[in-house]
Amino acid sequence: GLMSAMIYKMDSSGNVKWETLFGFNSGLLASFTRVVAAPDGSLYALSPDRGYTNIAKTNTNGKKIWQKSFPNIADMVWTSKGLLLSDSSHLILVDTSGAIIKNFNFPRKLFSSLQKGSGKSIYASSGYGQVYHLDSNLSISDSAHFNFNGNSNPVNTIAGDSGYYFANNSSM
Repeated sequence: GLMSAMIYKMDSSGNVKWETLFGFNSGLLASFTRVVAAPDGSLYALSPDRGYTNIAKTNTNGKKIWQKSFPNIADMVWTSKGLLLSDSSHLILVDTSGAIIKNFNFPRKLFSSLQKGSGKSIYASSGYGQVYHLDSNLSISDSAHFNFNGNSNPVNTIAGDSGYYFANNSSM
């Protein structure tokens, strides 16, 4: 059925400046799980569904620009080259119109989370304890393995600018 999700802009006092409703033909309850701001003030919002992901774009005033479906996108981040999407073993670079610029294939990798680093670097994590450092050309320049008590642990989120923090949902 048709489901909807909202994007809100609030001021520093918590007052709603604008809100924009997006409708999705969805089998799940629609919700935005990630919102990314581009340098021009436009917003990109990610709404996962069964087997695909809806991405919506607004301008800085909340006007709907577009909404498109992509296959199973896990996360997204703005880069100097455009919007970078993570899809399993692929990183997909998308321009401001939502068109795919390039699909980077990384066999046997599993990207689940993306985070901007210092400068133009990006960090991508996997469900198998790997964290990859991507250079400005979106190539893997190095990687690290997250190991806790001798076990590989999935890296679900990455945060930080100098010194990175990783979170997982493993049980002890």
